[in-house]
Amino acid sequence: MGRLKKIWKYNEIQDRLESIDCDSSKHDEFRNNFETKFYDLNVKMQRIIDEHDAKSSEQVNPTDALEQGSSNLHKSLKLPAIKLPIFPGQYNCWIGFSDMFKVMIHENHNLPEIQEFHYLKSSLSGEAERLVSNLPMTANNYTIALKLLVERYEKRLIATSHSTAVRIETVASGVC
Repeated sequence: MGRLKKIWKYNEIQDRLESIDCDSSKHDEFRNNFETKFYDLNVKMQRIIDEHDAKSSEQVNPTDALEQGSSNLHKSLKLPAIKLPIFPGQYNCWIGFSDMFKVMIHENHNLPEIQEFHYLKSSLSGEAERLVSNLPMTANNYTIALKLLVERYEKRLIATSHSTAVRIETVASGVC
């Protein structure tokens, strides 16, 4: 994947082409389609690489493992890849999705924002997907999309939890 990122000069070249041609509207759709296909392919390639790595790490020679000791065995085994969850826009699913997405994607400083945005959009369905569907696939829109989702799901979830706690406390104290 590192090689793919190194040879990725598309943005640089496309920006130059768009600066030459003043009619940027015809470039927007092409750019969005191309980037979507590129990042879909990138995700598929990463999954293939992960599957290959997982299969090759499972083939540990038992005699080598005994010679290396049990502590080294844990270092040589690769855990299976964790599939990124899909968030359908249900409030009760937000915290689990948000925590997993933050750890796997958002806090991964090796990923550019455009790729993070692709992972985010590909992990949404239903109402959550519709919330960010009109945002074009650009690096700047990743932050906007994430903010929209946090405002919709996290802040409402906090407000709902707070009002529920107040109601429980009111009922428990006997105040109506």
